[in-house]
Amino acid sequence: MRKKFLISTCIALSIGLVYMPSKASAKILSKNTNSIETKTYSMIYNKVNFHTISQDDAPSDLMKKIELYKGNEGFVSYTDSSSNKSYIAVMAGEKPTYGYGITVKAVENSKQEVNVLVGETSPDNNAILPQIVSYPYTIIETDIPLNNITVKNSNGKNYSYYDIQRSFQPIIGISWVSGNLKNIYKENNFIFLEVQNSNKVSQFFYLNDNEESENKIKDLKLNSNVTIKYALGTPQKYNNNSSFPLTEILLPIDKSSFTDSKWQDLSLQKSLDKNMQLTLYYDKELEKENVSNTNIYVVDNDGTRIPTEATLSDDKKSIRIIPLKPYVANQTYYLFITSDVTSNIKVSNQGYRMQFEVSVQ
Repeated sequence: MRKKFLISTCIALSIGLVYMPSKASAKILSKNTNSIETKTYSMIYNKVNFHTISQDDAPSDLMKKIELYKGNEGFVSYTDSSSNKSYIAVMAGEKPTYGYGITVKAVENSKQEVNVLVGETSPDNNAILPQIVSYPYTIIETDIPLNNITVKNSNGKNYSYYDIQRSFQPIIGISWVSGNLKNIYKENNFIFLEVQNSNKVSQFFYLNDNEESENKIKDLKLNSNVTIKYALGTPQKYNNNSSFPLTEILLPIDKSSFTDSKWQDLSLQKSLDKNMQLTLYYDKELEKENVSNTNIYVVDNDGTRIPTEATLSDDKKSIRIIPLKPYVANQTYYLFITSDVTSNIKVSNQGYRMQFEVSVQ
C-alpha cells in the first residue's frame, strides 16, 4: 500500500528590520487549511560577541571585496572555512575628505537573520582637512554563521549588500529604466527600441538582429509599459541618438491580476520605506531554480514590473527580495509569489499576492 503525504508549508513575512520586539505579529500559512491567519510568535534575538579588526588581520579574500566595493555605501561578508570565523565589513562609501568614520555598535542574531547596528561620524565643521577622497570602513570578526544579514544605522537607514558572486544591487555598468514603448526600428543589423519615460524623454536600446532577439521582443506591444535592463557599454547610434545594449526585458502584467481571486492575499502593508527589503520565510527547503524573477516579482499600480532581485538564503528556507531601484513615495505596489516557488508543495491557487504602500520620503 502506497502512503500519500500532503506536504504543506509555512510562510512568514519580514520587512527588513534590524531590531524586532520579542513578540512580533506575522502572517502565517495554516498547515491544515492553507489559509492565511494572524498568529503571534516569539522571535528571540541574542546579543553576539564580536570584535573590530584591522585590515592587516582581515582575510585577503575579504579585502578584495572591500577594494572592489569601497566606493559604495554598503557591506560585504566572508566566512573562513578553515577557522569557521565570520567577517562583516561595513563601508561608508566615498567621502570628500578625511575625518569620516563608521563603527559597529551591536550585533544580534536569531535563527533566521543577523542584525548589525552601525554608527557614523563626520568631521567637525570647523576642522581644516586636506581635500583628499577617503573610503572609511570597519571590519568585525565573529563566530556566528552569516545568514540573511541586515545592516542599519540608528536612523533606520539600510546599507546595501554587495558580493562578487551574489550582488543584491545592480553592478557597475548595469542600469534599469521603465517607460512607454514608443517604437521598434531595424537598421544596420540591429533592432532598436525607443522607450519614453514619464518626462516624455526618449531613450534608445539595441539588440542584434537575429532569431534570439526576435523571440525576446515578439510579445512587446507599442504604447505599453516595459522595464528594460541595459548595459552602459559602447553605444550604437540611431538617428544621432546614443543607444545602449539591451540585456533583459520585463513585460507588464494585466491589472486584472490585482483582483483575480486565484491569488491568495497577504495582509496590506503600509508606510514602508523606499528601500524596503522583503524577506519570506518557509519551513521547508526551497529549490534554487524556482527562486527567480519569473516566479517572484513586484509591479506598480499600472502593472509595470519593478526591478528587483530575489535570492535564496544559504539554508534554502528564506528568500530576500531587494529593489534594484528605490520605490516611489505615495505609490502602491504589489508583490506576487507564484506557486512555482514551492513546486514540491501542492497548492490550490496561483500563489500569493501582497499589496504594499510606500510612505512619504
